[in-house]
Amino acid sequence: MPALARGVPEVLLLPCAPLPEARNSRLTSLIENHVESAQLYHECSERHEALAALVRTMQRRTAQQVTQPASRARGHHAPPQEPR
Repeated sequence: MPALARGVPEVLLLPCAPLPEARNSRLTSLIENHVESAQLYHECSERHEALAALVRTMQRRTAQQVTQPASRARGHHAPPQEPR
């Protein structure tokens, strides 16, 4: 398993639930189906957004780890920061 995947919570790797079909063609059934489908979509969308945010954070950390040692090896050091 790639190192990136090891740091991802399992809940964020779950596939989206299949969308339900309406029980019948009556308006009340169609409305209920629409509401249930919208809820499932939004739950999946929230997980996807959380996964994307986590991956972006991990990518930034990896990029920083890769560039920092290379800069130090060439004798470049970050300028001292002023205390706040």
